[in-house]
Amino acid sequence: MPYVISAFADEASADLKEQIRICSANGVSFIEMRGVNGKNISDVSSDGAREIKKVLDAGGVKVSSVGSPIGKVGVNDPLAPHLERFKQTVETAHILCAKHMRMFSFYIPHDENPDGHKNEVLEKLGSLLDNAGGITLCHENEHGIFGESPERCRLLYDAFNGRLKLVFDPANFVHCGFDAEAAFNLLSDAVEYFHIKDCSIESKKTVPAGFGDGKIEWILKNFEHTSRDVFLSVEPHLKVFTGFDELQRKEDASIKDEFMYETNEIAFNAAVKALKDVLASV
Repeated sequence: MPYVISAFADEASADLKEQIRICSANGVSFIEMRGVNGKNISDVSSDGAREIKKVLDAGGVKVSSVGSPIGKVGVNDPLAPHLERFKQTVETAHILCAKHMRMFSFYIPHDENPDGHKNEVLEKLGSLLDNAGGITLCHENEHGIFGESPERCRLLYDAFNGRLKLVFDPANFVHCGFDAEAAFNLLSDAVEYFHIKDCSIESKKTVPAGFGDGKIEWILKNFEHTSRDVFLSVEPHLKVFTGFDELQRKEDASIKDEFMYETNEIAFNAAVKALKDVLASV
């Protein structure tokens, strides 16, 4: 029951053919499809999705999950237009032969208690689940949404009796002030797959796997595999410096960041290598 590396290849390039080239160069044969040729995957038509599938097939790359933005709207926003976008994204997932879709549990007004919105969140998520058409919906913990905390992620999983799975993002938990190991202990049985990026508690910066406080090596060692493969989607989120950044660094020797990269491709390569190094230990 191996771990299988996937990636948010739009962080390497916006162009699909370049995404495929860079993934192949890194030995990655799955993409978590989010941005493609300048569009969000949820804004791609059915005909557009069929063209994407042809290019992926020609390049020998498959889609592990559709990295949709579904649920990244305010909890008080009307659901109807969002539901239509969701239905189109489900159709796209089927065309791409993806079994999973990443989604979220709605932004909560920053001055309000998320628990006060539980019923609205559950009602809206229930509508999405009822229209999922056989695609496994996987909730990602994200800053500012109802399911930001490990406890509310657990609540969502339990409320739907496991129909809603979890994407475990250790860096997001760390960034939001939660202990990644404690979060994993609470949620491990609900996890469908992982997003792989790390985060430093001290700086709150995203860093490659194994260089932060996300306990990624420990988590992957302790995850109880079943009979299925488990995707690890590399999501670099690493700093790529501009000409101005480089000028600042040359003028001010005190500015030093070992996790800054010259291009998106180099940053992507570094993120994949870091995960492979972690897996070698696991």
